[in-house]
Amino acid sequence: MKPTVVLPIAALWLLLGAPLGRWPYAYYIVLRVFVSAAAVYLAYTGAQRRKAFWTWLMAAIAVAYNPILPLRMQRSDWQTVNILTCLPLAAFVAVELYNIRQQRAARSHN
Repeated sequence: MKPTVVLPIAALWLLLGAPLGRWPYAYYIVLRVFVSAAAVYLAYTGAQRRKAFWTWLMAAIAVAYNPILPLRMQRSDWQTVNILTCLPLAAFVAVELYNIRQQRAARSHN
């Protein structure tokens, strides 16, 4: 599987797991680092593909989750942000899987 599929799926798992319980603070630090790093990679991928929408959206996610200058919010606010962040990541995965399927279909017809 490509990193453009694996990274957002892993980020989705972390984001969806966050509201399911009271995790140690280290979980949220790992969540920030991983989601931010995945978003930076996906923004870079979007830029390489000249997809401005994905580039800017993933860059915004990277800024929101960056662990160096963290945004401070209440837990309930972060839960909402986490769920809202899942939407573009899931959409990115869906588009990426569709593109992979199309490429495989094109290769099999040749």
